[in-house]
Amino acid sequence: MGTEIKPKTERSSNLELLRILSMFLIVLVHYEAHGVKHVSDPAMNMLWRSGSIVNQWFCHLLAPGGKIGVGIFFTLTGYFLCSGSWSLRKLVKLLLTVYFYAVLAFLVLTGGGVIAGVFPSAAGDTKQLLIAFVHAVIPLTSEGWWFATAYFLLYLCIPLINRCTSSLNLRQLSVLLAVTWVVWYASTVFEFRYIGLQRAFFFYLLGTWIKRTDFSLGKKWCVPLFLAAWVLSAFTYIRIDELRPAGGVQALFLEVLYSAVNVAVCVPAAVIALFCFFNRLNIKHSRFINAVSSTTFGIYLMHESVLRDCIWDDVFHCLDVQYASPFFPLLALGSCVLLFSVLSLLDYARQRFLEKRYMPAVNMLLNRLVLATSGNSKNNR
Repeated sequence: MGTEIKPKTERSSNLELLRILSMFLIVLVHYEAHGVKHVSDPAMNMLWRSGSIVNQWFCHLLAPGGKIGVGIFFTLTGYFLCSGSWSLRKLVKLLLTVYFYAVLAFLVLTGGGVIAGVFPSAAGDTKQLLIAFVHAVIPLTSEGWWFATAYFLLYLCIPLINRCTSSLNLRQLSVLLAVTWVVWYASTVFEFRYIGLQRAFFFYLLGTWIKRTDFSLGKKWCVPLFLAAWVLSAFTYIRIDELRPAGGVQALFLEVLYSAVNVAVCVPAAVIALFCFFNRLNIKHSRFINAVSSTTFGIYLMHESVLRDCIWDDVFHCLDVQYASPFFPLLALGSCVLLFSVLSLLDYARQRFLEKRYMPAVNMLLNRLVLATSGNSKNNR
């Protein structure tokens, strides 16, 4: 269980650029799902359905990016960490980052919603403020941060996963990946309670498999496969959206069928194609790309915090202003670029002015803890 400070190795900027793209796709999907469609609010969802066909179809085209982006993040984790060492320091660093954004979001929501009235959607909402407070105290229990929770649980299991996979030959690893895909990952279409962990485990295993087998697609296949998977995925979202109002057994069966095609076929195919494309890119080490890539987790935490509705409804007015505009696609892309940039700068500032100051002390405490633990173990023998 290593906690010592190790010299940083320069990661290739091609895969760090992929990480940036993946987070941007996730931000786009959240704009579509929570800013425009309001999937958890039936009344506001009806307003989305009353929009123009062009704008509705543009939203459908954004929809595949969420599952694909998440898949790429976990695949990158498996690719980089399948042969790496588990670090208590990284786990603590992850937790401190999560707590920072949980507390920051609570303070901003409290000040902007109640005191200054900056966020009308939160003003006077005692229930929302209570939820935000609980979220600040125990942030990894939040359903909104399912990705952070899944990543945390996955990271705890990495030593065990790596020990198991390292003992397998390539054929056995391929069989394990196939069985996991069919038996466990594909079942996420039914939205089980542990769906986040199921996705995390499968794509971590996929990244491990790609690294171990040195799998690669030819460049001429990557783009067509990715586009085909994306278009087919968007089509499944369109059909599911058309079927849901109908109801009935047949509509439910078709909805599950389309969801299965999307989850089990389209998403893994798009992830593999996009990963292989960027893995073959010849990009020199870029401090700028790697710096932006390091902020992607912070971007996720902030824009998916308890401030989510305030960001989309009170700041960008996605549904009531942007969606009614004939320039909606440009407004949507521009809003997501702006949000991504601002939150990236915020997390860069957090790393530069806070994390660099407290992590040396944290590392020192962890090293003392490890030494004390190892000393007690020797004395007990």
